[in-house]
Amino acid sequence: RHRRLLNQVFSYAVKDRVIHPEQVPYQLNEPFPFEANIPKGQPHPHLSWDECRRELIPDLNRNLCNASRLTDLTTKALLLMPTRVSAVVSMEWSWLDADRNCWVIPAETPGIKRSFGDTTNDHYIPHTPQLETLMNALYAINGKQKHIFFSPYQGKNPYLSKQTPNDHLKNLGYGGRQDAHGFRHLATNTLVDVGGFDEKMVSRCLGHLHNEGAIGHYDFAERIQQRREIHEYWNQLLIKEGLRI
Repeated sequence: RHRRLLNQVFSYAVKDRVIHPEQVPYQLNEPFPFEANIPKGQPHPHLSWDECRRELIPDLNRNLCNASRLTDLTTKALLLMPTRVSAVVSMEWSWLDADRNCWVIPAETPGIKRSFGDTTNDHYIPHTPQLETLMNALYAINGKQKHIFFSPYQGKNPYLSKQTPNDHLKNLGYGGRQDAHGFRHLATNTLVDVGGFDEKMVSRCLGHLHNEGAIGHYDFAERIQQRREIHEYWNQLLIKEGLRI
């Protein structure tokens, strides 16, 4: 992790002509030999699609822990999108591109994880009919605010804490089984195994960039239509299995 961060710093310095490429002390984009012995982190806890369908969706609908409507909608938004928590909770109403009918999450947004100084590679989330229903419900709560997930209980940000959806899932009994980031694992596995979608295109829908190889220096295509097909399938599948917004 530190190597990747240093690589971003040096890449920015080279791009800004603070140093010359030959002054970079090591090819920090390549792993050090000792990294082969570092155990990989465990994936975030996530359910199988069958467990989600049979258990999680009914429990989200019942909301037996009596969470607020804002917490309920935020958790379901993460399931519908599915994008990193910190990026979703910081969303603003102005980020909706009506012409393309999608949400444009700026590259510099926390959670998008772009390289330092990248203002080009925004993240695109198609505005599906199901997402529109959810956003209409949120507008009734926070329509006069800048942030979609505005919360009056402000910490360091004027919007809901990224920990709130995780706390909600724990209160529903899913601690250690499913967390908010794990929705991305759940969606990926379902879209590839059940929906039969290309894993690289699913990965783009999650906000990942594919810049490996020479083509990565040129490929900044938005692929809105391909993203829309995947998002609509996922959202329709959730509603078909009973998710109530």
